[in-house]
Amino acid sequence: MRNDEVPFSFKAPRNPAGRKILLEDDPASPAAHFVMGGLFPPRGDPAYLPALMAAHILQERLTKALPTSLLTVGNQGRRMVSPFYIQGQAAAEQAVEQIGKIQKIMAELKEALIPEEELASVRGRLIDEFRLELGTSDGLCAIMLDAELYHLGSNYAANFPAMVARCDAEAVRRAARNWLLSGGEVIVICGPAGVLKPALEPLGTVQMLNP
Repeated sequence: MRNDEVPFSFKAPRNPAGRKILLEDDPASPAAHFVMGGLFPPRGDPAYLPALMAAHILQERLTKALPTSLLTVGNQGRRMVSPFYIQGQAAAEQAVEQIGKIQKIMAELKEALIPEEELASVRGRLIDEFRLELGTSDGLCAIMLDAELYHLGSNYAANFPAMVARCDAEAVRRAARNWLLSGGEVIVICGPAGVLKPALEPLGTVQMLNP
């Protein structure tokens, strides 16, 4: 089943309980690769668009705060809950500090209301990207397929700009609190265990993936 689409008949995953830290030792590597993961709302959930906006805002804030880091924020919206993740790479000595900065930026996103200019920028970008998709045959087919596959309604394409415009600061903050690594997260990190494990232990119990 690896790399195959998950059938919708599968039972939806449960939210991780607390924080789980998995470490794979790569003693020869000077760098550490990490993924911080949780769950994201399904496409039909009212929280999907606000959560998508929160994820975009998080990506922008991380890029500004850590401009030299290789960080990616991603999600996969399906009919059931699906993955949300932040993946990155840093020097082994700096990786855990970087994870701490990411957690701090996420906490700020969940506590304070998003400034209106920041919301407007993300709204505009989402709508522009959607309209660009509508302007191509492949994009139009993908949007029509999404509307059918995820039960988004026959008027989904026409309503999308208005749906995005209705996502206000409180809705985005609420979605971030409820979905962006909230209630449980999994941190998977690969790098030299001798450097990483002592730094990770204050965050929680570290489970080794290899002996």
